Amino acid sequence: MQKNKSSIEKVLKLRQHAEDILKEESIQPVDNIKSLSDEEIKRTIHELQVHQLELEMQNEELSRVNEEKDAIAARYFDLYDLAPVGYCTLSDEGIIIEANLTAATLLGIPRRELIKQPFYRFILPEDQDVYYHKYHKPLLKSCDLDFNTLELRMVKQDGTTFWAHLKATVGQDMFCPDATKQETGVICRVTINDISELKRIQNELNQAQKMESVGRLAGGVAHDFNNMLMVILGYTEISIDMVDDELLRENLMQVIKAAKRSVDITQQLLAFARKQTASPKILNINNSVEERLEILRRLIGEDIYLNWKPCIDLWQVKIDSTQLDQILINLCVNARDAINSVGNITISTDNVTRDKIYCSNNEYSEFTGDYVVLIVSDDGCGMEKEILDNLFEPFFTTKEVGKGTGLGLSTVYGIVKQNNGFVNVLSKPEKGTTFHIYLPRCMESDFEI
Repeated sequence: MQKNKSSIEKVLKLRQHAEDILKEESIQPVDNIKSLSDEEIKRTIHELQVHQLELEMQNEELSRVNEEKDAIAARYFDLYDLAPVGYCTLSDEGIIIEANLTAATLLGIPRRELIKQPFYRFILPEDQDVYYHKYHKPLLKSCDLDFNTLELRMVKQDGTTFWAHLKATVGQDMFCPDATKQETGVICRVTINDISELKRIQNELNQAQKMESVGRLAGGVAHDFNNMLMVILGYTEISIDMVDDELLRENLMQVIKAAKRSVDITQQLLAFARKQTASPKILNINNSVEERLEILRRLIGEDIYLNWKPCIDLWQVKIDSTQLDQILINLCVNARDAINSVGNITISTDNVTRDKIYCSNNEYSEFTGDYVVLIVSDDGCGMEKEILDNLFEPFFTTKEVGKGTGLGLSTVYGIVKQNNGFVNVLSKPEKGTTFHIYLPRCMESDFEI
């Protein structure tokens, strides 16, 4: 800016110099050029040539200044338009006066169509009251910095939503056309930052912390309860051998059955809490699934067809075989209950390498490396998003009272996490459900056949 100012001052000095020369020479217009002497004509021509040179110098200086100004303006608009956040200038009524290309891209609309639109149009209806009453209005009224940031959900032109962080400042823009200015002259400059990914990570962290807290509580209760059950089972089994009454023996047998069912529940709780004693071994999941296919077919019933699609040359994993049984049984039972009558359940396996490119286009981007995937899918009723969000919470179930403990999928989640893996679920109403169980590849050479 200092350089431009200096250039303009040079042009003004040149003009002043030319005017001074005219005054000093006192050249007056003449009616008849023939009355001028040869000396006067030469002097006049000389002065004209000097003025011509001065004008050319002024033009060159002005051209250079304009080029510099255009270059600075181009750099400014490149920075403005290609900024990593969206910029919008709003009138005091919330009308968009100006916007950069990033804002238009975030909102999925051409910039020319964005201008003169009310800003609230791009805010989710449920969040519009929060934006206007707790943000825009207080900000313009008091310029209070306590109101200059806000997180809300915005809506793109195509109807999709995203979480946005807004930050605003209040001022007066001297470059906005007068026709767009309000009487007060107050404008609001808003930056828009897409924080959808940050929100997703925060939600996953909150969910993990909640599951961890519930797991610690459930594990502590289950551990103590399991010890008491062992006492009940021991004394009951001793008592059976000491009585001759058949009715009493039958009653004691029912006590043993109930205690054993309770032991199974506590084992699931301990697995969820990652406190269950595990003996991981290197094994091939294909072999383990094939050994249990007959049991799984009996478990799901005759009306449901079980498909088995193993991956050739499947990598090996390291996991407790009993834990793998629990994963298979819980997922198959869950799939069976999602099918009303006749249907299909498919179990398959695959090798997956999650590199940076793969992770950038998929969920759970923090998990990279080689994984063995156990896939269990069904063509049942599927699930709504609200159910998916709570799917792995302990004691959460959509089954009727007495038909489910709500611990099956929680157990799966706990086992997979205990083995440094993760679970991905895809489901839509009436489109079925697919569980992807990712377990890290084990690189050790020996494995169970």
